[in-house]
Amino acid sequence: MWKIHDDRFVDARHYPDNNPLRYVNGAKTKKQREKVNCIVKFIGATPEDEKIYYLTTRDIPRGEELIISYGNNYFIHE
Repeated sequence: MWKIHDDRFVDARHYPDNNPLRYVNGAKTKKQREKVNCIVKFIGATPEDEKIYYLTTRDIPRGEELIISYGNNYFIHE
Protein backbone atom coordinates (compact mmCIF):
# COMPACT_ATOMS: atom_id res chain seq x y z
CA MET A 1 0.00 0.00 0.00
CA TRP A 2 1.17 3.51 -0.79
CA LYS A 3 0.11 6.62 1.07
CA ILE A 4 0.03 9.33 -1.57
CA HIS A 5 -1.50 12.14 0.48
CA ASP A 6 -3.08 12.45 3.91
CA ASP A 7 -6.39 11.09 2.63
CA ARG A 8 -5.35 9.10 -0.47
CA PHE A 9 -3.96 5.57 -0.58
CA VAL A 10 -3.23 2.98 -3.27
CA ASP A 11 -3.71 -0.67 -2.29
CA ALA A 12 -2.76 -3.16 -5.03
CA ARG A 13 -3.88 -6.10 -2.90
CA HIS A 14 -7.25 -6.02 -4.64
CA TYR A 15 -5.63 -6.58 -8.06
CA PRO A 16 -3.23 -9.51 -7.56
CA ASP A 17 -3.81 -11.30 -10.88
CA ASN A 18 -3.34 -8.42 -13.31
CA ASN A 19 -0.79 -6.33 -11.43
CA PRO A 20 2.80 -7.04 -12.55
CA LEU A 21 4.09 -4.82 -9.74
CA ARG A 22 3.24 -7.59 -7.31
CA TYR A 23 6.64 -8.98 -8.36
CA VAL A 24 8.54 -5.97 -7.00
CA ASN A 25 9.86 -6.72 -3.51
CA GLY A 26 11.04 -4.36 -0.79
CA ALA A 27 14.68 -4.62 0.31
CA LYS A 28 14.57 -6.06 3.84
CA THR A 29 18.19 -7.05 4.40
CA LYS A 30 21.55 -5.37 3.86
CA LYS A 31 22.28 -7.79 1.01
CA GLN A 32 18.98 -6.91 -0.70
CA ARG A 33 19.58 -3.18 -0.20
CA GLU A 34 22.82 -3.58 -2.17
CA LYS A 35 20.82 -5.06 -5.07
CA VAL A 36 18.10 -2.40 -5.35
CA ASN A 37 17.32 -2.05 -9.07
CA CYS A 38 14.02 -0.11 -9.08
CA ILE A 39 12.93 3.36 -8.05
CA VAL A 40 9.52 4.98 -7.59
CA LYS A 41 8.25 8.03 -9.46
CA PHE A 42 5.05 9.88 -8.58
CA ILE A 43 3.79 11.59 -11.74
CA GLY A 44 0.75 13.81 -12.13
CA ALA A 45 -0.25 17.42 -12.54
CA THR A 46 -2.52 17.34 -9.48
CA PRO A 47 -2.94 14.96 -6.54
CA GLU A 48 -6.07 13.57 -8.18
CA ASP A 49 -4.13 12.72 -11.37
CA GLU A 50 -1.03 11.38 -9.65
CA LYS A 51 0.09 7.86 -10.52
CA ILE A 52 2.86 5.68 -9.12
CA TYR A 53 5.45 4.24 -11.50
CA TYR A 54 8.22 1.75 -10.77
CA LEU A 55 11.27 2.27 -12.99
CA THR A 56 14.30 0.05 -13.30
CA THR A 57 17.66 1.71 -12.80
CA ARG A 58 19.37 -0.57 -15.35
CA ASP A 59 18.60 -3.42 -17.73
CA ILE A 60 17.28 -6.37 -15.71
CA PRO A 61 18.18 -9.87 -16.88
CA ARG A 62 15.40 -12.46 -17.05
CA GLY A 63 14.89 -14.11 -13.69
CA GLU A 64 16.48 -11.35 -11.59
CA GLU A 65 14.39 -10.20 -8.65
CA LEU A 66 12.99 -6.66 -8.84
CA ILE A 67 13.92 -4.88 -5.60
CA ILE A 68 12.98 -1.42 -4.36
CA SER A 69 13.96 0.47 -1.23
CA TYR A 70 11.07 1.83 0.80
CA GLY A 71 13.49 3.74 3.03
CA ASN A 72 15.34 3.04 6.25
CA ASN A 73 12.27 3.15 8.48
CA TYR A 74 10.09 0.67 6.60
CA PHE A 75 11.55 -2.66 7.71
CA ILE A 76 13.22 -3.61 10.97
CA HIS A 77 16.94 -3.75 10.27
CA GLU A 78 19.17 -6.59 11.35
